[in-house]
Amino acid sequence: MFELPKSNEDLGYIIGGSALSVLLFLLAPTFPLLFMGLANFMILPLLCLGLGRSLSAQFYASLLTVLLITVFTSVQAGLIFSFVSVIPAILLAYLALLSRGDAKGDLFWYPLGRLIAVLSGYTLGLSILFFLFFLNSDYKTVLRTHLLQMAPDTLQVQYSQLADQIIRFLPAIMSISALLVTLINGIAAQMILVKLNKNQRPTPAVSTIELSWWLWIALALCGLAALLLKGEGGQFFMNAVLVLLFAFLFEGLGIVHLLFAHYLLGKMFLWIFYISMIVFGWPILIVIAFGLFEPWIKLRERFTP
Repeated sequence: MFELPKSNEDLGYIIGGSALSVLLFLLAPTFPLLFMGLANFMILPLLCLGLGRSLSAQFYASLLTVLLITVFTSVQAGLIFSFVSVIPAILLAYLALLSRGDAKGDLFWYPLGRLIAVLSGYTLGLSILFFLFFLNSDYKTVLRTHLLQMAPDTLQVQYSQLADQIIRFLPAIMSISALLVTLINGIAAQMILVKLNKNQRPTPAVSTIELSWWLWIALALCGLAALLLKGEGGQFFMNAVLVLLFAFLFEGLGIVHLLFAHYLLGKMFLWIFYISMIVFGWPILIVIAFGLFEPWIKLRERFTP
């Protein structure tokens, strides 16, 4: 599956992509004001290799990156980078490059909705690891103390309640952030490759996103468990519910894209809508509701020409 480099050019791409990823990883904490934003794109060179050259090139560049990060920092940093960034990036590239041909020889690429569903399943597993880690460590206590130190004396009570909520849902927050960063890097890599005419697969349309059926069942089961269980068990399933709800954001975005496609100025409306989601936040809940209740309200059928 992962073929060794066959030429010096392949080897050069692997070393170059790995070096750029390691550089972003090491520069972010050293110069936070300059490179903290770029730190979110540490896997961008790796995804460019996978989506533009081959999955083998991405795999060996990722392996070299993890090895160098482990050497320069610590084993723990290498493991965290592997589970949070490298593995989902390889999974994304692997699924994105899956295709099959019909009788006419036309290619059908792996559906975007199923790709997001698989990544959401991985994210759910990642949230379990985070939950178990926080359960058996003093990290939550340290983080809570740090958050309270940032609060003004007059707002200690409010900050205390906020800190408790953040810590309660920290596994879900960290897992969702990892998924979001992976998808953003995948989109950025595809855009760069299309610009350079190096992409292996066409850019999929957001309007085609249709999630797998198991996500609705998993959400129902986790929601029921969160209501019935108390203590750590209930908290665990509440984190799982948040992770699964985030997946339905993309089903809802597919419906929104399909709706705006009917209008002449649809692209401009989409930009306004995305900006409003970022600025106000509450439109995200509406989009999630669209995706969550799609099997019953069937907006996709109504908006499809």
